[in-house]
Amino acid sequence: MTAANNKRFIGILPIKFFALLVAGIFLANGIGHVVQSVIFKKYVPGVITAVVILIPFCLFSIRKLVLENLITPMQVGVYLLLGFLLQTPFALIALLIAKCIV
Repeated sequence: MTAANNKRFIGILPIKFFALLVAGIFLANGIGHVVQSVIFKKYVPGVITAVVILIPFCLFSIRKLVLENLITPMQVGVYLLLGFLLQTPFALIALLIAKCIV
């Protein structure tokens, strides 16, 4: 971790960047489940967890971080966009690993 000590990435410390990126991926995933449920007009596995836990927690966290001036609304948009882009490859990797294990 000393290589990243006091370095900034997209204007913030790397550890904060990765923490916000994970929150962005979770929020994007939750929104994805809700959108799929609306599009298919059926129950989609994970939609209840997304609505009850994932989305409220991410929105609470983002609101808290913005109010404490730890991130800007522009950074929220960037992390949400990155979350949407990165959730697909992460899901595919998880499926490949699961197929190898099972």
